[in-house]
Amino acid sequence: MRTFFLGEVLMRLEAPDHLRFIQTDVFHSRYTGAELNSAVLMHCLGAEELYLISAFPDNALGEAALNTARHWQINTAHCIRKPGRLGVFFLEQGFGMRPSSVIYDRAGSVFAQSRFEDYDFESIFAPGDWLYVSGTMPALSEKMPEFLKKVFSCARRKGCTVCLDLNYRANLWSWEKASAVFTGLLDDVDILLGNAGLARAMFKVKNAELCEKFQLKNAALTCRKEESVDINICSASLYGSDGEVYHSRSFQAAMLDRIGGGDAFGGAIIYALQRNMPGQAAVDFAVAAQILKQTVRGDFGLINHDDIQNFLSGKDISVRR
Repeated sequence: MRTFFLGEVLMRLEAPDHLRFIQTDVFHSRYTGAELNSAVLMHCLGAEELYLISAFPDNALGEAALNTARHWQINTAHCIRKPGRLGVFFLEQGFGMRPSSVIYDRAGSVFAQSRFEDYDFESIFAPGDWLYVSGTMPALSEKMPEFLKKVFSCARRKGCTVCLDLNYRANLWSWEKASAVFTGLLDDVDILLGNAGLARAMFKVKNAELCEKFQLKNAALTCRKEESVDINICSASLYGSDGEVYHSRSFQAAMLDRIGGGDAFGGAIIYALQRNMPGQAAVDFAVAAQILKQTVRGDFGLINHDDIQNFLSGKDISVRR
């Protein structure tokens, strides 16, 4: 089973030690991206045949970003190189009651300027494949929603399962624009991922009615309550086209690095659905992956099966030696 991840890979520049942007004179760099984050999580769980579809600048930074994907055994054969720039975002990690902050610098990146015609999607997709896309992609340019609509239509026609993670980012586009674009895209979506409150507000329908209204196979939605930047209460629900619904337990979780938690959930729920895990097991598995990712510095969910099973079984957390 092949899984394709279409989206932008970015450089993350983080102010260290919870320093504010106006304090720091150093930034720590990593390469990241919602789709790449989910792919790395699936690799850590043991999934194979994971493919990245993206565009990179034809310079050393593009090569470094590509090498990050290759390091985690993500196939980059369908990635392209062009003159231009790599997208960047700056991260200020919050603490206590001070929230984290992100500043995007993605406009005009090589990926944001790429077109449907740059990739041979007709030859890439085949029956039985899965495609995962983050909702940040259509926010990158005025042409991206139409690009993505063509990709989804091609994937469905080729017999792929299409997964869309809402990932709404207010710093990238307006609520009204995002709502209109996402609603239009759902015609060719099989599995919807995202935050429960966001989905309810954006589509103006109860979460339990999403599958019926938009002809989805599944909707997998997370819920997060923030007691502070460092302590969150996390849970999730999985809805099916058969009307079944499964709710995970709520877990109080300490946040070392919240960025990428939703991507870990997305990768884990796709992994679980591909392997036909029972609904309750699937949603518990995915929310555990999300919580455990948030104990890892950086965007990647470097979590394996043992980590998840130990967490869900309530095993003690003493030093293993």
